Formats: sequence, structure tokens, C-alpha cells
Amino acid sequence: MRVTDGGDAQQPYSDAARAARQRGVHALVPLRGWTLALVVSGLLILAGGVLGLHLAADRVEVALGTSAANSLRVNQPVSLSAWLASTLLAAASGLSLFIFSLRRHRIDDYHGRYRMWILVAVACAIGNLMEASSLAAIIHSLCSAACGATGLRADLICPAAMTTLVAGLLIRLGIEIRRCGPAMMTLVLACISFGVAAAANFGWPVVHSPAAFPLWLRGSWLLGYVLLVTTLLLYSRRVQLEVTGAVALPVRVKRKKPAAKVADAEDDESAASARPARKASLKLRTDLDPVDRSTPADADEEAAPPAPKLALGTKAQAGSSPNSSSDHSSDAKRLSRADRRKLRHDQRRMAS
Repeated sequence: MRVTDGGDAQQPYSDAARAARQRGVHALVPLRGWTLALVVSGLLILAGGVLGLHLAADRVEVALGTSAANSLRVNQPVSLSAWLASTLLAAASGLSLFIFSLRRHRIDDYHGRYRMWILVAVACAIGNLMEASSLAAIIHSLCSAACGATGLRADLICPAAMTTLVAGLLIRLGIEIRRCGPAMMTLVLACISFGVAAAANFGWPVVHSPAAFPLWLRGSWLLGYVLLVTTLLLYSRRVQLEVTGAVALPVRVKRKKPAAKVADAEDDESAASARPARKASLKLRTDLDPVDRSTPADADEEAAPPAPKLALGTKAQAGSSPNSSSDHSSDAKRLSRADRRKLRHDQRRMAS
């Protein structure tokens, strides 16, 4: 960086550049409804355009050659459909990590269910690698070799294992986003699209023509990827709104008791009311209780006769009669030594 003669470093960028650096990742994720609709519409148009180019590949082959036409056909390993599928899976992996960065701060997730978003991100990254490279062929060869060594049928074990993994992941994802209705709906549509692609791959229930088979297989697969990204976009929007407080969580309504239980509760209450009320427990007063202050109205009333002061031992204090002191001394003689000691201790404490 160049420094001026005065020693101050020149600033090559304005303050707006610093503000742009401080924007969070959430600025890249659409939050408004119309922005989200535009993004999803663009993805659908892009998938439809790839399928349209597949239909025009025969005409392009006449003009540009076979290699150019193969890049447009969806059933070729290196084509625009493979690029679109890998791009969609990469976007899904990034959205999963973004949702994980927000979901891990939820205060009522005591069991750590937010960790499943790491699994979703890893699965999307592996799918991206399989779409953009020959990893799928390597995995299929390894599975066939393992099945041949164990005597199992590779044409059944490999698809069954792949279907089980994908179905388990989608079910777990549905459990996570079940409170977001739009995201749940798009996830169900994505599962239907993947099911159509699997049916087209195995030729069930209808055997398609060789010309329409790539469109059914790859077109439904791409549509499933688009719907999966839409699901993650909708749920990320829901999570962001919950973080900002714009969406309140649903209140759990207590279930009403059945009529029989309500009647039994009323019978118990009536039986409890029929029982005799218990006597109120006596309140023991001590010298630590607060003293009520006298009011001017109490001053006008007649003063109560002064109570005799407590006698300490056998000596009568002022205000006490000799008869009371003699009775007290006679009662004290009848007590034992320990009782008299306790009585004197109580008298000193009350006198203080």
C-alpha cells in the first residue's frame, strides 16, 4: 500500500466497500416471496431448456457434428444436464450448511437434531461428485464385485441399497421440515419425481420408446433436483423468519379430556366438597411478630388497665400485686430445678 508524505495511508476504496464486506451469507439466500418465486422459476426454465436442447440435438449434429450434439443430449455423461444436476446439488449442499449454521442456535433443540443438516450437506456433495465425474460407475463396479464374491445378485442389491439410503435421507429430512407446509409439499413432489425416474429406469409400469426414455429418466431426475433445492430455499426462509421473530412458533393446545374423565373429575370434586372442612390451624404468635402501630382513633378510646409486669424470680416489680408474686413463688417452688432455670431464662428473654 502506498503511503503519502505525511505518513497517512491512502484509502483506495470508499466506506461503502467496507459495508459490503460486512454483509452476511444470508444476503445470498432469497428471503422475499417474489425473489424466491423468480429463482425457482428460473431453475424450472433452465431444466426445461436443457430438455429442449436434447430434442434439437439431431439437427445440431447435422450442422456441427457428433461431439457438439452429444453435449446437448441428456443421456450422455458429459452434457449440459450433468452440469445442471451437479450445480443444483452443489447449491443444495450450500443451503444445507447455511441452515445448519442457523439451526444449531435453536434453544429448544435439546437432542441436537440440527446435526442432520451436516448429513444432508455431505449427501448432496457426494451426489454432486457422482454427477460431475465417473464416481457412480466406480461404486457400481465395487458393488458388483462384492456381490459376485458373496453370491448375491448385483442387479438387485445395488439399486436396493441406493434406494434405501436416498429414501432414509428424504424421510429424515421430511421429519425435520414437517412444520413448514410449503417446504413439505415440494419435498413430496421431489420424492414423486425421483420415483418416476426410478420407474423409467426399470421400465415400470410402461416401457417407453427409445426416443422418450431419456426425457422421462433424466427430465424427472432434474425436476427432482430443482424441487429439492426449492425445499431447502423455503425452509431456509422459514428459519430466517423465525430468527428475526417475524414468524411465531405454533402454540401447542392441550388435549381435551374425554367426557367420561370429565364426569369422574366432577364427581371427585363434589365428593371433596361434601367432606367436612378441616379446622384452621392455630397461628402461634411470638415476640418476633410485627407490632401494629396505634392510630389517632385508637387514642380516643378508653385505655385498657395496665397489665402487671413480669416478675423476675421472687421479687415483685412496680405495678405487680403481692398476691400475684406470692402465687408465682409458690408455683416456682413446686417446679424442679431444671424447670425453674428454664423459666428464669424465658423471663429474662421476655423482659429484654
